[in-house]
Amino acid sequence: MVGQVKAVRFKFTKDSTISECYLNDTLFGYFIEDTDRGLDQNMSLEDIKAKKVYGVTAIPAGTYKMEFYNSPKHGKVPLLREVPGYDMIEIHNGNFAKESLGCLLIGSSYGQDVVKNSRVTLAKFIQELEKYDSMFITITRK
Repeated sequence: MVGQVKAVRFKFTKDSTISECYLNDTLFGYFIEDTDRGLDQNMSLEDIKAKKVYGVTAIPAGTYKMEFYNSPKHGKVPLLREVPGYDMIEIHNGNFAKESLGCLLIGSSYGQDVVKNSRVTLAKFIQELEKYDSMFITITRK
């Protein structure tokens, strides 16, 4: 069975990007990421590197395979594979984009530049994803 996660970016500020998180087309929660600078998976690596600002730029929109990874800092988390111009992009707990370094932070609700109830939401998210043989995430803009 395949687990499909969708991150639909809809709230853009100078400090963060908020997305709706869908799991198999059901709203599950919200992601916070760094600032969306318009990167896309289909751009050349050179174009991505030219627009990317290390530690404060959201990953390119696109579709990525995910697998579980035992993070030294966050424990068992989903890891996005083959993100152009980025390494070790996890979905982990946290509340503010400054805690992400390109990763997606999950929460049950959101406010101005923040997601809330992150640890509990991440635990539930991982529990749901464990039901699948393979997992993908698609990141788009509203």
